[in-house]
Amino acid sequence: MSLPYFGRAYTGIIGSTQGPLDFQTSDFDLSKDQKKEGQWTLVLKPKDYREVQTMTFTFFDNGSANVAVSLTNRSPISFTGTVAPKTIN
Repeated sequence: MSLPYFGRAYTGIIGSTQGPLDFQTSDFDLSKDQKKEGQWTLVLKPKDYREVQTMTFTFFDNGSANVAVSLTNRSPISFTGTVAPKTIN
């Protein structure tokens, strides 16, 4: 996943050009829940990347979505957008 981060850093790696949300993982805990009619929540907790504590994805029937990211050494950030099936040409 690669997302921009704009916020306050409490600590950081000096000289790093990698953003805190620029990472890949296949080792994570995942929980899912239907909060109410037409709304689903997925919570991802990476086990091998300590900078991100949780990523909470919320999806709605109308295609809108939100992701809220809780980080270890930075202020939290959220993103809002839409989700659509990937088209293959």
